[in-house]
Amino acid sequence: LSLQSRMLHFKDMWPGVVMSTSTLRSIYKWNSIKQRKFKVKPKMTMRQLESRRNRLLEVLPKVMALKDSKVPFYFVDETMYTANDKVDHVWLPPGESICFRPDIMRFKAIAVVAAIDMKGKIVSMMMKHKFIDQFDFAEFLDMLYMKAKKRPVNIFLDNLAVHRTIHVRETAEMNKQTLVFNGPYTSELNPIEHLWQMAKFRFRRNLITEKNYLNDNKMFSLVRKCIRSVPKKLVKKYVEICFRKMPGYMQGLPERIQYPD
Repeated sequence: LSLQSRMLHFKDMWPGVVMSTSTLRSIYKWNSIKQRKFKVKPKMTMRQLESRRNRLLEVLPKVMALKDSKVPFYFVDETMYTANDKVDHVWLPPGESICFRPDIMRFKAIAVVAAIDMKGKIVSMMMKHKFIDQFDFAEFLDMLYMKAKKRPVNIFLDNLAVHRTIHVRETAEMNKQTLVFNGPYTSELNPIEHLWQMAKFRFRRNLITEKNYLNDNKMFSLVRKCIRSVPKKLVKKYVEICFRKMPGYMQGLPERIQYPD
């Protein structure tokens, strides 16, 4: 019998029984399958999980209270677009073909920082080459201040070192911007992460048909086009999902230990 047949035969004989290591070893031996040992390490230690839980219990009640206030609430984050964002295959209509050379797909890394509101609309966006330092981020806060018509705003962002510098804090204080830092290892609570995911999917698809990779203006326009093309209704849906998750985190639901792919 093949491996699949033996597995099905085993389940028919003893339904609902979890196979032990010795049973699996026997199945491997019958089918001449080499055994391999995998060393799996948790992505977070117990100390990191405890720190995450305590930080979330401190931050999330404040976020929920600010959400219901009349002051605008923005989500801010950064991402990178590089030449490594490629696809291995692409679907084409019958009869069509495409030819591209991955070895010439080289361009300078593009760093993007953006802010979205509660309705999923992109309020402000800035793009720079390679990375965004504390002075670039302070400049972005000034842009956001002008977009908000110089009104006070609340900003939800991660714990990147650039966000916590004295220069950034002073800029935010001058602009009447309240910085609310997310808990550690909880990027899933920031809905702008889903915007980056959908925008990068579009970016990878467009990289195949793009011809001029050395033209900085072309690449900046491509990144901007991919980000702007994400439907606002879809981003708003993820904003609502993130807020629905927060009460569960505040109630101290069991943590799920994540393992590397």
